[in-house]
Amino acid sequence: MGYYWTQKARTMAAALGLTPADVTDVLYSAAKLVITGTDQSKPVLLFFARTSTGRPVIVTLRPDDEDELDDDTGIVDYLIRSVYDMKAYELGIFTDWENNQ
Repeated sequence: MGYYWTQKARTMAAALGLTPADVTDVLYSAAKLVITGTDQSKPVLLFFARTSTGRPVIVTLRPDDEDELDDDTGIVDYLIRSVYDMKAYELGIFTDWENNQ
């Protein structure tokens, strides 16, 4: 599975002072809460996790429309659609989840 940035996500991360490494921390975190949703009627995954410095961040992914699911491996690539700091209520949900792991 590969992750590819949209320009919007790059801009969002940069505006927040988040580096690509910070986003990678979230994507590969062992302690992440993954919630499914939709964006413009397309499926998305929201990854709630912390960067290596402990900053709570949400990364939104959507399957790459150009990508075909590999029947042999089941692998699909994802577009990083947005990156943002958790709001207070999101942090509450995530903290409750963390405390119950």
